[in-house]
Amino acid sequence: SLNGKSLRNASGWFNPDPRRPNPQLNVKRTGPWPKLTAAHELGHALDWYAFGDGTTPGSESADLFDDWFDAIDRSNAVQRIRNAPLPQRHKTYFLSRRERCARSYAQYIATRSGDKEMLKGVADTLASPMPERQWEETDFASIADAMDEIFRSRNWLRPQQ
Repeated sequence: SLNGKSLRNASGWFNPDPRRPNPQLNVKRTGPWPKLTAAHELGHALDWYAFGDGTTPGSESADLFDDWFDAIDRSNAVQRIRNAPLPQRHKTYFLSRRERCARSYAQYIATRSGDKEMLKGVADTLASPMPERQWEETDFASIADAMDEIFRSRNWLRPQQ
């Protein structure tokens, strides 16, 4: 278990436990969309170690994320989570800044790379019983643009020509 949660049905997980010498990242090879899951878990790692200080994820406090989260909060997918007949603990989890950061990072990598397998993972998620875990292409466009700006500000993307 991780933080008291069963991992039996998890497709992947990231454990940044600062008491350990190294964070742990796991992706189930037999999961429904392992490439998308890998990008999702790497999104958590970036949140903790590239945007955060290794003890706290950057998504929890960095002003850098304001435009990114504003775009996410305006999305139809987030509105569907807020209005879905889900247990409150699921809503809290899916709407947490950490989880929104990782889910959007995974879709960003799928979208910007054009990787067919990852895009199929997004499409499969959208066709699943919980489609609001990812965004429709048009719903995601402003989120991806906000992410582009953050990555450009860190020189992770080239400036627009």
